[in-house]
Amino acid sequence: MKTKTLLAVGISLALVGMGWAQQWPMSPVIGYGQPMVYPLQQAYMPMVVQADQLAGGTGFVPAGLVSEEAADVATGTEPGSSDGQCSGDGSCGSPDCCCGPVWTVYADFLYLRPRNKELALVAPIDGAEVQDPSYPIQIGPIGVLDPDFEPGFRVGFYRWINESASIGAEYTWFESQTETSAAISAPNVLRSLVRHPGTAAAPSDFLQAWGGYDIDFQIIDINYRVSLWSGVRHDVTLVAGGTYVNETQTFLSRFEDSGVETVNTDLVFDGGGIRVGLEAERHSLRTGLTAYGRASARFVGGEFRGTYLQGTGTDPVIVNTRWSAGRVVSILDIELGLGWVSSNGCLRFTAGYMFSGWFNTVNTDEWIQAVQNNNFVGLSDSLAFDGLVGRVEARW
Repeated sequence: MKTKTLLAVGISLALVGMGWAQQWPMSPVIGYGQPMVYPLQQAYMPMVVQADQLAGGTGFVPAGLVSEEAADVATGTEPGSSDGQCSGDGSCGSPDCCCGPVWTVYADFLYLRPRNKELALVAPIDGAEVQDPSYPIQIGPIGVLDPDFEPGFRVGFYRWINESASIGAEYTWFESQTETSAAISAPNVLRSLVRHPGTAAAPSDFLQAWGGYDIDFQIIDINYRVSLWSGVRHDVTLVAGGTYVNETQTFLSRFEDSGVETVNTDLVFDGGGIRVGLEAERHSLRTGLTAYGRASARFVGGEFRGTYLQGTGTDPVIVNTRWSAGRVVSILDIELGLGWVSSNGCLRFTAGYMFSGWFNTVNTDEWIQAVQNNNFVGLSDSLAFDGLVGRVEARW
């Protein structure tokens, strides 16, 4: 009888334990998983253990209850890997590309337009009327050279020297070309707006005119990059280094009537300095979509050199002057856009819009006015570029 009683008590306790295990609302570390939800009972939700809960402890934590980021932090490995070593070949295109990249290369397509660079070439006037040459009366649209959007490119690379810093170089090239022409019938004429006023004794009005205007620049940057704040979904990087800038403005013109007159100018800037900037991005691990922003400032010390040459078919050198002066040019860039990042982070495509402002420069229209007014003191102007940027980037 006593044996049967003990056996019955044991069976009862076992059944109670089984029922308790099935209905227990907390994490089922012990016993059975919850097969069903009873009325007024909250369904079981696995608890995600954070990194600070794991730090300093070696207790048992069930598999699947620790977030990937928490596990990485707790074990001291980089996000996305279990022990800092790739589980497979680590090549791009495979989901096990978990090792940090060593090299990064990228190529940008630029489609930019120079702003604040227009140049007035000729004004149509009534040649039958006697007018003050200083204040001609216009009778039609002004012939203007105004650059439009043109393609360019930017290429670069950097090599990671540790898990958060890299060094690299970047080269940017852009060339803009524009031209215009005008023609008019007598007695109306075209008045040149770029010739020297002291040569008014020569024929100053024409029936045909042509002008061409080129704006080119090249930039070479040597960069040191360091990650300030990074995670599996975001990164903020400081960029600092040296820079070299070359900018060239070339203007050519030709005026025709009974004779031919030409006015040609050149402006060249060469300089070197420093560059500082910030780059930030955030992307979705599920879709790969990313948003990014880049901003930088260059401070470039260099020299502007300008030439002005006016001549005719019979006298090729009527006005010939040169000028040079030192300048510190500030270049401020900002770019925002969207893109896509592959699941292993080895391949990236981005597209955005950029603005670039150049300050304390000398422009061609200002240079021509300085020659016309015989005043070369305090030449200072600004210019800007804006347009689309598309990038392809590979990391391995």
